Amino acid sequence: MELNVKAVRLAMIDKGFSIAELSRRSKIAAPTINKWLNHGTKPQSRTVGALAKALGVPVTSIIIMD
Repeated sequence: MELNVKAVRLAMIDKGFSIAELSRRSKIAAPTINKWLNHGTKPQSRTVGALAKALGVPVTSIIIMD
């Protein structure tokens, strides 16, 4: 499973969220989100759910299945 960075960024724009706001809402550290979005690291499955919930989107819309 890989994070669909483009989909996450589009959802962030749609909601008007910065990384800091997404961090606050998802309870995931901002540096961790930054690594996912800018450095290609892969999140764990459980954190993808928190990210999707904070963005108000289904998990399937922000992942790329291997």
